[in-house]
Amino acid sequence: MDTKLKLSSRSRGVSLKVLDLENNLIKIFPTLTSAAKYFKVSHKTLNKTPNMGIYDDKFIFKYELKDLRVWIYDSNNNLLMISDNAKKAAEWCNIPTSTMDDHIKSSNFYKNKFYFYNIKSNPYLNND
Repeated sequence: MDTKLKLSSRSRGVSLKVLDLENNLIKIFPTLTSAAKYFKVSHKTLNKTPNMGIYDDKFIFKYELKDLRVWIYDSNNNLLMISDNAKKAAEWCNIPTSTMDDHIKSSNFYKNKFYFYNIKSNPYLNND
């Protein structure tokens, strides 16, 4: 299993697809915490399953890293930077993360200075 996936499995950067033993999709969880609550198990239990792939002899778990990067553009559509995540992007722009998130969702410029983009804000992509 990929080391980066293991390290980020405790964060919002990992989603979980649950399939039956015939590979039919049952449910998609945006975080491991939400999956742990659904299955009424501890987070530690789900952290062990990437090594096994099968949970409780009934389900196959597929872990996926989310792309949390944020692209920052100026008002002339010049790329200023690509940040690893929203928190770092907001720090770079010296604005609250919630403000940046609002501008990502609305696709509006922040004070006619910055335009923010991330994969999950693109309505044309499937972002399970």
